[in-house]
Amino acid sequence: MAVFSAWQVAEFTLAISPAAAGDDTAKLVERAVNKICTDDVYNPMRTSDLAIAIVDNGSPLVKAAAAGVKASGATPVPLKGDVKTVQATYKTYKAPDADGNPDEFGLSPSVAIVPDVKVLKEVMSGTGLECEKCGFGGGATGPKWIMVLDSQGKDDKTLAADGGISSLQCDETGKMCFQVGLAVPVYGLEAFVNTKKFNKDSGRFE
Repeated sequence: MAVFSAWQVAEFTLAISPAAAGDDTAKLVERAVNKICTDDVYNPMRTSDLAIAIVDNGSPLVKAAAAGVKASGATPVPLKGDVKTVQATYKTYKAPDADGNPDEFGLSPSVAIVPDVKVLKEVMSGTGLECEKCGFGGGATGPKWIMVLDSQGKDDKTLAADGGISSLQCDETGKMCFQVGLAVPVYGLEAFVNTKKFNKDSGRFE
């Protein structure tokens, strides 16, 4: 309960104003959320059915991201504190009811936004971000995707590798490979909005 109440306070006191937070980033985030929800022909969803965790390091980018998520119609879930607190909150968070209390049937975050790759690596260390009952069969699972606000021009593969998300390790022949880490799509915000398109064959944005 203590963790919930702390995050509820953070959620309700978070100032969400696109103009104040930075129009450019807020608008990019809004476009990215709408794009993911509508262009994925296999898993389309209403933005109002989506809760997005935003790892908050206090930067202007994070405030802008919250504004963009809110403008899209999705629910922003700010995550503050040390890595263990962030991971614990992501795992068990439920959007509060009208009285501000955790709602058993409230939305849980299934995706995440991080300010940069350094924060990405921190929050995905150990078990990483896992939603408690969001996986197939009701088990725990990682985010469906992670958006990096400041990608520093790195492509998705590099962001994932630098963030410790997933990579392939192969033998000397290069013919036998296995995956290390979680297979979570990682996108740089600006590149995703401006260049990515949904590939029906792979079922991914590429």
